[in-house]
Amino acid sequence: MLRDKTKFGERLNKENYIDEYIKVLIFAEGQVTEIEYFQGIQENKKELGIPAIIEVEPIKRPDEQASWSNIVKIIEFIDQKEEEAKNNGVEFLRDIDKLWIVFDKDQIQKQQYDMALEYAKIKNYNIGFTNPFFDIFHIA
Repeated sequence: MLRDKTKFGERLNKENYIDEYIKVLIFAEGQVTEIEYFQGIQENKKELGIPAIIEVEPIKRPDEQASWSNIVKIIEFIDQKEEEAKNNGVEFLRDIDKLWIVFDKDQIQKQQYDMALEYAKIKNYNIGFTNPFFDIFHIA
């Protein structure tokens, strides 16, 4: 729990406390390298200077959907996860949470690119596109 700096012995109002994690959901087009990369970020938050209240959660598609790299399929999967949460009475995203969709820029056609941007705008999600060197990384 984080709190504002105060003089010793002073009490703070409840609104000065942050008692929830900020969740960053990441839906990546790739199912191996991208998932490992974002898991590595979560596991190394302290070393990377990411505040403890931020939780990075890469979402892996089920094995039968793992080969789906089509933007439409990924969008359908996100919508499915949102609907499942709603049906289970769980909030999919809170106001403080963020959702990122990460696509491989090299594999995307202009029409799919435009579709992804429009979807993100409507849903208030974030879009990220990898570069050709995304798959080449090393965590020391």
